[in-house]
Amino acid sequence: MDYQGLMRRKLLEDIYDKMSDEEKRTFIQMTIQNKSREEILSALQKQSEDLQVIKRNQNWLVDFGSDVTANLFTDGLIWLGSKLFRKL
Repeated sequence: MDYQGLMRRKLLEDIYDKMSDEEKRTFIQMTIQNKSREEILSALQKQSEDLQVIKRNQNWLVDFGSDVTANLFTDGLIWLGSKLFRKL
């Protein structure tokens, strides 16, 4: 912690010590709400950045190729399963 942070903390502690119980409760609630709001906003920002990355990496040719490959694999397993089942 740097000197400015230490002085800020000391000032906040002095102010907090002079508050009444009701003021302390209100201060804590405001701090928690503000922190929650910041966490929500940062999560939304990260989600937006992740969506932009997905959008940039999206390619219809790759999607089509993966669909065709999945269908061929599934059909091959079904065909192999039916051949094995007939042998039993």
